[in-house]
Amino acid sequence: MKIREYYLDDVSKIELIYQQAFRGFPWFENLSIKEVSHRWKIQSSKLGFRCLVAEIDGQVVGATW
Repeated sequence: MKIREYYLDDVSKIELIYQQAFRGFPWFENLSIKEVSHRWKIQSSKLGFRCLVAEIDGQVVGATW
């Protein structure tokens, strides 16, 4: 596994992972991609924002910010 800074090209993958993560325990939120994108824009525009992604075999499998 490789941990690295995110690239702009990663955003759509990160948003899908976010959407899937919030479907289950403890949130059980059925978020649309539009809502996920809105949340991402809010978070990523904050001063000092930093996002790391986990990558396996060149595929983004997780993210944290």
